[in-house]
Amino acid sequence: MSTPQLVHAFYERIWNAGNLGAIPDLLTKGFAFRGSLGSEMRGHTAFADYVRSIRDSLSDYRCTILNCVSEGDQGFARMHFSGFHTGVFRGYPPTGRSIGWFGAALFRFEHGLISELWVLGDLAGLDRALQQNAGAVSENQEILIRDTKRDELERICDMEQGEAREFIIPYSLQRHQAELVKPDGVYKSIWHDGELIGFLILVLDEDGRSVEFRRIVITKSGRGYGKRVVRMVNEICRNELGRTRIWLDVFETNERARHVYEQCGYQQFGKSEHEGRTLLLYEKGA
Repeated sequence: MSTPQLVHAFYERIWNAGNLGAIPDLLTKGFAFRGSLGSEMRGHTAFADYVRSIRDSLSDYRCTILNCVSEGDQGFARMHFSGFHTGVFRGYPPTGRSIGWFGAALFRFEHGLISELWVLGDLAGLDRALQQNAGAVSENQEILIRDTKRDELERICDMEQGEAREFIIPYSLQRHQAELVKPDGVYKSIWHDGELIGFLILVLDEDGRSVEFRRIVITKSGRGYGKRVVRMVNEICRNELGRTRIWLDVFETNERARHVYEQCGYQQFGKSEHEGRTLLLYEKGA
C-alpha cells in the first residue's frame, strides 16, 4: 500500500467508518499519537478509546483529506474535521449543530504501517465555533436543518409551485431525484416544530472553496425564518462542508430576498440573465 493510500485508509476505515478492527492492519504496535485536540497517547488500546470518545461526541464525524504529500518515511496531510455536536465535547454540552475545524497532520511510517502521527488543530477557531453554536441554540432551537430524504421530494415539488414560483425555476420530481444523488449536490430540509416548512440546495464548486447557494424555499413567510436559515447556511458551509465562500444569484425583482441576503452580509459582485430577466450575483465569506 502506497503512503497516500495508507493515509486515506487510516482516515476512511478507522475514523470515518469507525472500524476499530482496522487498527492492527494500519498502525504499528507502538503507534504514537498526538491528536488535533491536543491529546497524546501510545498503543492500539488508548488510540481506539480516543476514536470512540470523539465519535461519541460528534455524530457523522468525518475526516476529509484536502491535500496529501509524502517523501521517504514521512507524509503530510492538510485536513478538515467535521461532525454534529451531539455529545459533550471540549466541555460544551451538545447543541446538535454542525461543527468543523482544520488541521495539519504529520505521519511517520515503518514497514508499510503508520508508526507516529502528530496533528495540529485550529483549536482557537474550533472553540469560537462551539461558543457561537452554544449562544445560537436558544434562538434557533425550534428550527432544524437536516439532510433531505428521497420521500420528501414530492412535498418539495409542491413547495416550488407556491409563492416561490415567481422567483425560482421549479424542477420536476425526476430532476430533484437526479440532483439529490449527485456527489456535488447538498439537499437540506428545513423543519419547524416537527413540520417540514422548506428546503435548500447547495452545490459544491470545483475550486474546492466555494459553494453555490442554489435555492431556498420556505413556505411560512414573514416570520423571520428565512433570515435565520440563511445565517445557519453559513455554518453548514463552513463547519460541515469545509468551504470558505458562498455565492448565489437572485432575480433583481425579488426585493425581499435581496434585502435578507444583504442583511446577512452578502455583497453583489456581478449580474447575469435568464430568459430576459436580470439576475444579481451575490457572495460572502463562510
